[in-house]
Amino acid sequence: MSPRVLVHCTNLSISLDSVPLSKSLNLSLSSGDLICLMGGNGCGKSTLLEFIHRRSESDTARPEFGPVIDGSLHLATNLRCRYLPQTIPVDVTPLTGLLPESKALVCRLASDFGLTEPGRPDGHFSQGELQKLMLAQALADDADLLLLDEPTNYLDIVGLTALEYHLDRSCARGAGVLIVSHDRALADRCADETILMTRERCYRVPGGATEVLGEREEDVKSRAKQAAQIRRRIRALQDDVQRKTTWAYRKEQSKKGAGSEKPFIAKRAAKMNKRAKAVERTAEKETKKLERTKPFVPKRVNLLLPSRTVRNRRVFLLNDVSFGYGDDMTLLHDLSFGASTNDKFCLMGANGSGKSTLLKLVTGKLHPRTGAVEHNQSVMLAEVPQQLDRFYTKPTLLDNFADCAASETEVRRALGAVQLRRDKVHEPIGAFSRGELMRAAIVKCLLQQAEFIILDEPTSHLDIESIQVFEQVLAEFDGGYLIVSHDRAFVEHVADQLYVLESGTLKLA
Repeated sequence: MSPRVLVHCTNLSISLDSVPLSKSLNLSLSSGDLICLMGGNGCGKSTLLEFIHRRSESDTARPEFGPVIDGSLHLATNLRCRYLPQTIPVDVTPLTGLLPESKALVCRLASDFGLTEPGRPDGHFSQGELQKLMLAQALADDADLLLLDEPTNYLDIVGLTALEYHLDRSCARGAGVLIVSHDRALADRCADETILMTRERCYRVPGGATEVLGEREEDVKSRAKQAAQIRRRIRALQDDVQRKTTWAYRKEQSKKGAGSEKPFIAKRAAKMNKRAKAVERTAEKETKKLERTKPFVPKRVNLLLPSRTVRNRRVFLLNDVSFGYGDDMTLLHDLSFGASTNDKFCLMGANGSGKSTLLKLVTGKLHPRTGAVEHNQSVMLAEVPQQLDRFYTKPTLLDNFADCAASETEVRRALGAVQLRRDKVHEPIGAFSRGELMRAAIVKCLLQQAEFIILDEPTSHLDIESIQVFEQVLAEFDGGYLIVSHDRAFVEHVADQLYVLESGTLKLA
């Protein structure tokens, strides 16, 4: 039996206020296939998923949330669709209204993700636990089409492994999966096809992130080469006009004091001036034509940092530290761990294992139950917490950089390098996405001349390009860092050493 085509898009474009977000999207998703959508923040990935979800409920549904979608979209008849949005409402009540057998299935699936007590009576869940529970509910539906918007956010290694396993199982039973993700490892392992959505075009290749990013890199190089050839042709035309104009001017000037030869020179000057005007008109037409055909070459995010030398010094040292929030519960057991300004560490562990608690001990926000924590107060330490509302205390983005040892011009140049340009820096903090705020936070740490940076889940909600630039910045950063992250590809690129927090103890992986 041939696979059933569930979703078919032809020449789809998404725009906002007449500004194109992405265009030329062609997509065909059949039963048993998994397609991964990638692209920059704001390119229309979430818009597309929500649009497909709305259309699955009503053939006439159009987006009511701003972006305009043009092109052809066809869905299979009687399509059972399950949509999991990127942002889970804070007032959601998991498992409510489910029949006992459905509730038991969801709990069993949630336990695969490492969620203990999914049916706990108080209903209080962390963001990671809630994400696991909502994923379990989506998978339990046995829908024909799964639409998952950044499901890896807040997931630990156990959750990521379980997600990959259950995505494979869903495809094996004949479901189609359309997933938005910036997790390169997940795309490489699970995707039958990956689509990278950009403003200039959509790249669609078999395979995962490695293949589609390679395809785009080659295309950008080709576009840059073609654009350079056109620029050289335009310069040659302009130079030719300049030469002809200069010749005509010089000949005109040579009439003065020419005596009997003046009529002849005047005739030659007029002829050369006429030729120069003709060349100028031809060059102007050709230049406009070349400008129209010059391909769009995306600006690369490129954050240039001033060179400096960071002396190797101890930043902190934990000696036999234990910690717990309750009188009887001990979360961390006898940890001995330290870092210097040359160390580049990453930390992994299950949700609730104590990673953020460990960072608070390192920064002095918490004090150990037993043991001691030594802090070197002379080291310039910067921290970016998981909850960015604690990082930004001023109303507009630029206001929050007032305490940096840099001029406004330097600040704006650095923010512009991470695509926060012009008047956008004067917008209120609430107008920015989490990905944009994380990029700006990292810029601020670097402008503050930090010698050691502590980052808690910095790649959550960052797009592929921003993550790659972040990796480049960390590679060039002269100081050290301690980063909590579940992004496997990111950790592979930035960590000199990887620690795993498990059962209250810290182990070198």
